Amino acid sequence: MTGRQRHLAALTGMVAVPLGLLALAGVRLVSREERLLRQSFEELAMAQLVDLAQGVRAIVDERERRFVEAPELLVADSSTNERLRDFVRREPFFRAALVLDHDGRVLYPPPEGERTAQELSFLLRARPLLADRSALLSSADAEAEQQSQPRAASKRSVSSATATAHTPAMSWQVWYDGADLNLLLWRRASDGRVVGIEVDRARLLADVISRLPDTAAASRSFALLDARGEVLHRWGEYEPRVDEAPIARLALARPLAAWQLVAYAPARLWARAGFGLWAALAVGLVAFALALTGLAVFLYREHMRGLRLAEQRVSFVNRVSHELKTPLTNIRLYAELLEDRLDDADEEARRHIQIVVTEGQRLGRLIDNVLTFGRHQRGALRLRASRGSVDAVVARAVERLGPVLAVKNIRVDLQARAPAEVMVDADALTQVLENLLSNVEKYAAAGGVVEIATRQEGDRTLLTVSDRGPGIPREARERVFEPFERLGDQVTEAAQGTGIGLAIVRELARLHGGDVVVRDTEVGAIFEVTLLTPAAPSGGET
Repeated sequence: MTGRQRHLAALTGMVAVPLGLLALAGVRLVSREERLLRQSFEELAMAQLVDLAQGVRAIVDERERRFVEAPELLVADSSTNERLRDFVRREPFFRAALVLDHDGRVLYPPPEGERTAQELSFLLRARPLLADRSALLSSADAEAEQQSQPRAASKRSVSSATATAHTPAMSWQVWYDGADLNLLLWRRASDGRVVGIEVDRARLLADVISRLPDTAAASRSFALLDARGEVLHRWGEYEPRVDEAPIARLALARPLAAWQLVAYAPARLWARAGFGLWAALAVGLVAFALALTGLAVFLYREHMRGLRLAEQRVSFVNRVSHELKTPLTNIRLYAELLEDRLDDADEEARRHIQIVVTEGQRLGRLIDNVLTFGRHQRGALRLRASRGSVDAVVARAVERLGPVLAVKNIRVDLQARAPAEVMVDADALTQVLENLLSNVEKYAAAGGVVEIATRQEGDRTLLTVSDRGPGIPREARERVFEPFERLGDQVTEAAQGTGIGLAIVRELARLHGGDVVVRDTEVGAIFEVTLLTPAAPSGGET
């Protein structure tokens, strides 16, 4: 190949390679925009479904309110049967009543021969419900006990008129008669009877459908599905295919949890916007190719020089990234070997070598933090949980940092109460504890003590680190977990650090299914770390 041919080949490569890379980046960008556009459609559809579900919930609330506002149903006297029949006749929301005594015997509907056709029909529908009356009575007792406890302020009451501490226990009983959904509202009377009112399913469905819209935005449709996935009501112009999956799906709240609201939209909605992006990308690539071809000869030498410089920088970063820990490991290894061989009487030499070991460990933790933070910034930070004991991991970490803390005259008070074997990432937990203890060593050494406590609560483990230093102001308790954030006071300004330790603690805790917070305390600071640590499965390593 002649020099001219080689030059032409080089120029062609200079044009083709950047153009190909730009095309690849453009394809990824357009694909990402299409995914984001689809996601926005899905989020909008889900928000609409939530609004619709709230409307359906209001209908259910109305049934509950009507039932709660009829305390005469709980009175047992000679007119009970007629009073129940009259209540069912005048209330369009209900179609039958059921009363059980404390032993589960049916008190209403009345004995055979005194029942109306409507009551006979109800008993036929309620056969699956009445087949296990003990379960109904047990659930009534459980519900009554639960609702007798003080309610949290955040919980929804049935209505503003009945949301008092004396609201009777009330719940829903759901059963199926064949494929038909049946609903019963019940509550326990003071004499031990269970009084229930069957909700008119057809009227309830009609009210739900009347609350749903008749139309939807163009090229979209919504549907209400029953427990079998069959359509109860559909609205909107778009007709989805039989096998088409909805872009959003939301189950209704109890007692209609078997029903779902779904939303459909054709892929062309976001594909149409994507077509414009593809066209813009093609035009941009053509224009770039023309411009790059015209400038290729002029930029050839500059490009080659810049390429060599870039290669040198990349090579330097790779060498530093891969080889920085190697000399540090050797330094620590030989320092520890030298420490073991030193004469015990030579206190000064042992103190000097201990400084080398301690500072090597400090540098190792700093490198680990930088690498972890870098992986987090790239979205490549992952945890690897394995069988282990939290107390054992904490004990090893305390032992490693003991000399560092001892130099600052910091005593460690360890209260280990999490000995069980669980699934935990030991490296992540070690890094969390080392960063918290390093924080104490830098900013709270004057307190003279750090208290470490572990305990298990179900599938979660709590780790607390308490010091007696200057503490953290309340307004800064969230800000300290931001990367590179340092509090502006004399104590923190005098301490050395990268400002990423607490940010790494929070990120590792959240990746482990938990979090870290600063608790209230009168003296010093208390960091509480929560980790999701399910019990280790039996039968060996996982």
